[in-house]
Amino acid sequence: MQSRIWQIAPNKGLLIGDTSWGRAIAQLAVFIGLAGLMTLNSASSTALVVLSALGIALLIRPAWGQPWDKSDRTIALLLSILPLIYILNMNLLGWDLRALDKPSRLLLAVLAFVALRSLPINARTVFWASLLGVMISAAIAYQQTQIAHLPRAYGISHPIPFGNISLIMAAIVLGGWGLLFDREQKKGLVPWVVLALIAGLWASMASGSRGGWIALPLFAYILSLTVPTVRTWHRTIVLTLITVLMIASYYTVPSVQQRIDPAIHETIHYFASPDTHNTNLGSFGTRLEMWRVGLETFRDNPWLGAGFTGFNQSLEMGISQGAINPELRNHAHLHNEIITTAAKLGILGLGALFIFWLGLWHKFRSYLKNANQNPELGFFALIGLLTVGGFALFSLSDSMFGTFTGIHAQALLLAIAAGGVRTQELSPRT
Repeated sequence: MQSRIWQIAPNKGLLIGDTSWGRAIAQLAVFIGLAGLMTLNSASSTALVVLSALGIALLIRPAWGQPWDKSDRTIALLLSILPLIYILNMNLLGWDLRALDKPSRLLLAVLAFVALRSLPINARTVFWASLLGVMISAAIAYQQTQIAHLPRAYGISHPIPFGNISLIMAAIVLGGWGLLFDREQKKGLVPWVVLALIAGLWASMASGSRGGWIALPLFAYILSLTVPTVRTWHRTIVLTLITVLMIASYYTVPSVQQRIDPAIHETIHYFASPDTHNTNLGSFGTRLEMWRVGLETFRDNPWLGAGFTGFNQSLEMGISQGAINPELRNHAHLHNEIITTAAKLGILGLGALFIFWLGLWHKFRSYLKNANQNPELGFFALIGLLTVGGFALFSLSDSMFGTFTGIHAQALLLAIAAGGVRTQELSPRT
């Protein structure tokens, strides 16, 4: 029997008297973190720190939490594999602590998962926090573009993660509406869900981010997995219609044309220019130059990559010799996570990256199959799939570790998803 101050209750976590203060702190941290994910300075990072502190407490005193099993160890390993590979690579090829800073934040996701697997979070809390978060994002996007007359909405950080994560939040709201509420409740929530979808799309458009729209068909596919009556041919028709609408928007929506046309012209210019190394390539043209340099570096250093210090040295040498466009000096990554990983971490790093993506996808997909029996379990699995799939596609034209806001959002969402599926599996419908 524990002392009067510290008590344990099955599946409830840390208690003081009859009040689950550990769960209350975790729930508050999650709500604030999600509500201010893209608009409040330090909201997501503070939530991660609070949850990590709870996780450390549970590691120090395992009796306060749920016993660990194979599933917990698998999730923890998947969440930590990338920073561990970064550390191994730097130990072999040279240290760059600045390059390690952002990937290491995934270790906070591991600690937050340790907390949330033993301190159950109410699924509807996550739903309402996500709805509030995407509405605030839309309001900030309106203020920045329509009142302050900025060319792109950026929230508190950068336009790309601001727009992309707003889409994920809108998809979370739609999925939560379908899974967590009965028929009468759904009717009352329709206006809010419609507003959330409009808000997410508006924030993405106002950010000017092109990469986010690539994920829309994937999000539609993931959301369809939560509806048991939807068959494969239904999904094929819907995904085809979405793709057709996306293509049609290029010809009918001026703002879409304004974002895509420069990419087309820059691509033509890049391949037509006799000297791309000393030319103003534009945004997409610079990406093409980055990808060329990254692939050539991988070709020369296939197994471990060039390392972070080695890549930077090679880049500076190429620029000084006129073989690489000087614009690349202004970018911390190659605007494609696969190519960045291949160039700096080699085949070993690529293996870790795909284990991270595919392992987490498989894990959350297996939990989503039980959404009919346990909608809360399905909701947390849905968050995991949207996060893994969304960030994987976003990173094809950017980076998983481009901004602190982006990696904190990713770490928090993964911890919530992983912790949520485990608490629901161990103690359904908390």
